[in-house]
Amino acid sequence: MIEDAETRTLFSKARVSKDRNFDGIFFFAVKTTGIFCRPSCPSPVAKEENVLYFKTIFQAMEHGFRPCHRCRPDLNIEYHNSYIAGFEIVERALRLICDGFLNYHSIDELASKVCISPRQLRKLFVDNIGIPPVKISRYHKAIFARKLLLNSKAPVTEIAFAAGFGSTRQFNASYIKIFNESPRATRLSGKSTSAAGTCLMLKYKKPFDFEQLLAFMRPRLIAGVETVQNNHYSRTFRTEYTSGWVTVVDRPAESALELTVHSDDIRCSDNPCELQYFFPGPEDLAGTDISDIGITQTRQQAIQTVTAAAIDGRLDLGSAQSLNEFSTAFRARKGIGPWTVNYTAMRPSAYGTFRQTARSKYVLHKT
Repeated sequence: MIEDAETRTLFSKARVSKDRNFDGIFFFAVKTTGIFCRPSCPSPVAKEENVLYFKTIFQAMEHGFRPCHRCRPDLNIEYHNSYIAGFEIVERALRLICDGFLNYHSIDELASKVCISPRQLRKLFVDNIGIPPVKISRYHKAIFARKLLLNSKAPVTEIAFAAGFGSTRQFNASYIKIFNESPRATRLSGKSTSAAGTCLMLKYKKPFDFEQLLAFMRPRLIAGVETVQNNHYSRTFRTEYTSGWVTVVDRPAESALELTVHSDDIRCSDNPCELQYFFPGPEDLAGTDISDIGITQTRQQAIQTVTAAAIDGRLDLGSAQSLNEFSTAFRARKGIGPWTVNYTAMRPSAYGTFRQTARSKYVLHKT
């Protein structure tokens, strides 16, 4: 909770003026209603003496406040970005938690992933966020489930397990405690949609030129893996636990990208016909002869070097690291320069460096 007088004054002015520039920087809660909001919430302005300010939605939830149904602070804010000042370890661990790491791994494994002890990790979280990582994981799972309840037609049981809960009983109990309503009640309050897949809104701050981004992507698309149609970007994906395809379209009126995650069978009828393949992982490349795909021997060697490093863990291609960390580790591999580092970092696939290889029929895996 924010108690510094100068900071409170700044945030108060932003709250009263409903300044969208502060969305994601802080959240405010109203003691008389038990609700917390983002700064630009259209609700009537509450009296200052009834307002508390928080840096994160987790802090607001930890104090017993529930998310507003008008401004949807739990749905429309990228709540794991840019409110940790100067502590990259905490920010990296937070990204991992929000990516579902603790759904399948222990706190000890999370601490090991960011190279500190479990005790140090807990202390850093409490000192910087005010909440231990286990509780943040619990809140995150509930928030993620809430998004699915409101924006998909998936059964509640499937949502419970997708969010990382061990059972529907555990899910229901935790959900009711956090949101003061049942998952069924949340589902009934959601928008009706006949569209296939699960739809999520990813907020951004203007200016954002989606058309320019698509123009850059079009001549560089990986055939069979990604496509641009009618200003929609689509691509297949694989993770450790599932596979499918996603579609992204700009919604400028809402300052958001609409992301639709489709079923795990990319042969379904609503799949754009160009999407036939998954991008190869390191193991695929390690067992593939790439000597006849039209690239120089030097580049072939660079691909093999990076592939080997990714397989044995010397190179992390995941998103839970800073650009500097990734750049340093990636450029340590022979044949990798600044252009390749930056291009890889911006690509939807962590393996964007191997774009030329991915075009080869020898590497792409057709379903």
